Amino acid sequence: EPRVRWLSALIDGFDATMECRFDEAEALIATCHAIGDQIGESEAFTTYAAQFFTLGSHRGRRGEMLARVPDELDTTESVERTFAVAHAIACIEVGQRDVARVTLDEAIDRGLAAIPADFMWSSLTIGLSILAVELGDRTAADLLVDQLGPFADEVSFNGAMSQGPISVHVGRLATLLGRFDD
Repeated sequence: EPRVRWLSALIDGFDATMECRFDEAEALIATCHAIGDQIGESEAFTTYAAQFFTLGSHRGRRGEMLARVPDELDTTESVERTFAVAHAIACIEVGQRDVARVTLDEAIDRGLAAIPADFMWSSLTIGLSILAVELGDRTAADLLVDQLGPFADEVSFNGAMSQGPISVHVGRLATLLGRFDD
């Protein structure tokens, strides 16, 4: 069954990434994309991009995403916004902090309550917290720590990728804010 092969490859790539078997994960993620593309899976590229970004994050090579993922994807609003934030995070790595600043400012201006409470919520909110920390934005960090704090005992997972324990990101925000006891 082709779709089962695609889902199996997706899970195998995720597992390899989480187990820090990075070279194997990269090959599995590419295989997942190839299978999905071959069977016409509508989420094949989106899943590939999400998993590749997560892999790059764990490897410390987020900037590589810029060459592989187009600026715009035809997908849901929350997925599109999450990829915009991922793109901004990758831009920081290659010295384009102005892109990250605009992305974070737009999200904060729109309001954190505008983030859909769907399967991408934690990915998008954590992405914004990464931007806030990387940019040293204490105002955004203060808003984001309140959003993420109640979920600090959970692990972020959106069906294709994980950004690990939410507590890591809450801790980074609290550190930026000087809340060391928290």
